[in-house]
Amino acid sequence: MSKQIIIEGTNGKINIEASRRATNESNLKEDIEKWKTIVQLKDENIKDNEIKNVIKAIRNRLKVNYEFHGLNDENNISFKEVQQLAEDYLKCPKSIQISLCRNSTRQAIDEIVQYETLKKYIKNFEVINLPSGKYTLRNGDIKSDTSGVGEARSIDVSIRSPNYETIAWGFLKYSKVGGSIQTQQATEAFMYLEQAKLYCEKHKDNALFFIQIDGESGEKHLPMLNDNIKSHKDRIIIGNTRKIIDFFNNFNLDNPS
Repeated sequence: MSKQIIIEGTNGKINIEASRRATNESNLKEDIEKWKTIVQLKDENIKDNEIKNVIKAIRNRLKVNYEFHGLNDENNISFKEVQQLAEDYLKCPKSIQISLCRNSTRQAIDEIVQYETLKKYIKNFEVINLPSGKYTLRNGDIKSDTSGVGEARSIDVSIRSPNYETIAWGFLKYSKVGGSIQTQQATEAFMYLEQAKLYCEKHKDNALFFIQIDGESGEKHLPMLNDNIKSHKDRIIIGNTRKIIDFFNNFNLDNPS
């Protein structure tokens, strides 16, 4: 498959960017073959869903600039016109083709890399990747369903000691550059922090929480997030991937409290 996960150290930012590049290169190789297939097809009545998705993507590109392509109706683009654009793609140099193929930033690479880095380098703990929405923080409680009233934050990863006496619940995020999307991601991190603090106030157990953020833009928010931990510094850890790994590798399993 296209996704390429590159883990070469504990630096989450470097791992994510290397994985994005490798995935884009893999996408390009696969998509070139798909473009060739599309050009050779007699019609678009095929069963291959991946080819169908590429045909749809090309048709959507034609819709955006349909007048530029000499088309009269954006909602009536023939398969022949799709094939012509696919043929044009194949004539382009790779420096342009890389921008025409699938983009790794839309393939949920980042959090997978963050999780895999934790899994590879954290010792003496079990690191578990949680399906989106399986567990949420809601009103200071950990819930295993999505129903209910109140603000809910999805939990991305759990880290568990061998006897399950200590379980840490984590929020993962990567933000490379500033912008509206990155501002939204920062807001999500602060909302997760507020729910984690509320949990710590309600439950005097051994549950821990961590917020793992990598990337130039994301890591700028770490000092402010840490300033908001207040009296919960013993139960809430905030940092980049390397800091989270170091925390658990230095964690005293004999005296978790």
